[in-house]
Amino acid sequence: MVAETKMSNTKELFSEIEKGAIRPFYIFAGVEEYLKEEAVEKIKKKLIDPSQEAFNYYVKQGDEVFSSGISSLLGACQTVPFFSQKKLIVVKNAEAACKLKDIAEYARDPVPSTCLILTVLKTETALKKYEVMFYSPFVPEAKAWIRKRAAEEGKKMTEPAVNALLERAGTGLGLLSKEIEKLALFSGRKESIEEEDVRAVISSREAPDVWNLVDCVAERRKDEALRSAGILIREGISPGYLIAMMARQFRMIMIAKQLIEKKRSSAEIGAAIGSRSPRQTGKVMEQGRKFSQKELEDNLNRLLDTEFNIKSGRISEDLALEILVSKLCSA
Repeated sequence: MVAETKMSNTKELFSEIEKGAIRPFYIFAGVEEYLKEEAVEKIKKKLIDPSQEAFNYYVKQGDEVFSSGISSLLGACQTVPFFSQKKLIVVKNAEAACKLKDIAEYARDPVPSTCLILTVLKTETALKKYEVMFYSPFVPEAKAWIRKRAAEEGKKMTEPAVNALLERAGTGLGLLSKEIEKLALFSGRKESIEEEDVRAVISSREAPDVWNLVDCVAERRKDEALRSAGILIREGISPGYLIAMMARQFRMIMIAKQLIEKKRSSAEIGAAIGSRSPRQTGKVMEQGRKFSQKELEDNLNRLLDTEFNIKSGRISEDLALEILVSKLCSA
């Protein structure tokens, strides 16, 4: 059995998968669904022979597991794989199931022949030891990923094209992957995707006031933030996109604050948060000084809770955004 040390990041996860060091129990947490799916696929390729996939690979929904009783899931985990050394079971949107003490008990002594993966937005405290967080990458990592993804489509991308794509699509890998597929088709036989290709194919998602909203929230200007959010929604900007932008900003603030406390230079901080603008780096550093570490962690948890409540249908996007902005500005 693999030693159950806490895994720090997805880079460590993918390194272990590549070496074949697959753990019997994982919690995949966070907002980057595309990367979670990629990790599951890599684990499946390592563990399951394609000819035996129908018998040894199962995907379930969390509400299905919760309603039918956790014993059925644990029973499936304990069943011997069919003509295989390993079995893979994935439970998506597993927040409700993770609240059951049976899961925490199973995690402490999982069946070695089964790899059980539970995907969630936010992890229960009792399961933190088994958590791998999946975040959308910062700009430097996103650029490298875009070039790699374009190469899979047989294309190169110029630096201006990469910058234009990030400007219009953001750093979410699922959307970036779809846009790169479209760009590869559009560019035809050309070897490289150029900036003009990006601007011709992909419409800008960003209104100028998006950054104003993000800054208002980070600086706790509640009334202005609520007005800005209302205007953006009326202009057709998705509340989900605005929430993602706020989450990105608070992650940048948290990293900046940690590096400030380590006496790092503004240039080092800018590189760490993916900012090419000294002015933007300075603003993030200043915002970091206005929050304690706990306040930043609490705000990121509020963002995750809001995204979960929207995805689970507990609240409408518009109302969720209004409540979230109010809480972030009042924290």
